Amino acid sequence: MDIKSECILSMYKELVPISGNPNIYLVQNQTDGHLYVKKTLSEYSPEVYYCLKEHPVPGVPAIHEICQAEKKLILIEEYIHGENLADILKYHAFTEEETIRAAMSLCRILGRLHGSRPPIIHRDIKPSNIMITPDHTLRLIDFNISREFCPDKDKDTRIMGTASYAAPEQFGFSQSDERTDLYAVGVLMKEMMENRPPTSRLSRIIEKCMSIDPNNRYPSAAALLRALNSVSPAARLPENPGRIPGRSWAPPGFRSGIVWKMLLSACGYLFLLYICCTIVYTRDGIPSSGLPLITDRICTGIFLFFLVFLIGNYRGTAAYFPPCGSPRWYLRAVGYIMYGFLVLLAEVLISSTVLYLFQ
Repeated sequence: MDIKSECILSMYKELVPISGNPNIYLVQNQTDGHLYVKKTLSEYSPEVYYCLKEHPVPGVPAIHEICQAEKKLILIEEYIHGENLADILKYHAFTEEETIRAAMSLCRILGRLHGSRPPIIHRDIKPSNIMITPDHTLRLIDFNISREFCPDKDKDTRIMGTASYAAPEQFGFSQSDERTDLYAVGVLMKEMMENRPPTSRLSRIIEKCMSIDPNNRYPSAAALLRALNSVSPAARLPENPGRIPGRSWAPPGFRSGIVWKMLLSACGYLFLLYICCTIVYTRDGIPSSGLPLITDRICTGIFLFFLVFLIGNYRGTAAYFPPCGSPRWYLRAVGYIMYGFLVLLAEVLISSTVLYLFQ
């Protein structure tokens, strides 16, 4: 690595690994304090990242710095706060309108990527590479195996991609092109509608996207976008925002829209409120009363609901409390216990202070 690259990277302080990946770090610029993502890649196409840096694409993380080391590429890119679609699918059953809106947002991003010169093919579209921000904007991330389309080649030189989302041509039968990404969009829509069978019109669109022969798929993201518009005009989006609907402010248990889950969650929240309103602490065998009792109950409520909202990753809060956002369950458990203990400690300190001042 040259001196210039070392100086650039020295400006960014590593904070925590993202999702437990030692090659992806949340970093902070020591000059302006802004947060970024630092990626160290061993599999990459440098041309794609230089193109994205010079020609930013809306809906794709902006590339701020590119540094090359021995057989590695180090990126500093925009930090996207939100939840990936893979995590959302675990608790949210998408409606057909929501699925169409998400697919339309994705088509708009792909239209810009495929419209680059030369076209950029993502080749790894899947739920974990799609972020939904708190304002419901869809962002496409992870261009590690993306490549520029070359019309002179008759097949891909390397077989890469996620098996369940990869089009047949990604296994070496022919060259990846724009239609390769549309195959993955079809698989994505099928997965999003897994719990709610789509209408016949949407089913036909999904089947066309997932055709084995690329010539039978939609020829472009714009063509797929028009087909989706025809199915659900109500889901039509303005050109730029790319927002999808969702229950962003709904508490854990209500975001999926599934009745039995919401009823069960409502019972749980009522039970927590009952505990908060009836609990009585004693000190030296004497029950607390007055302001100390009110303070105790409020602090208990804060403690209980903090844990519920943290474990439920309300509006992506787990990302702010490492390691609660880790993909490893035992690290998440450690985080929940640690922050639960800290909140409980704060509760004890506040209650003791109030008791001291008003006894």
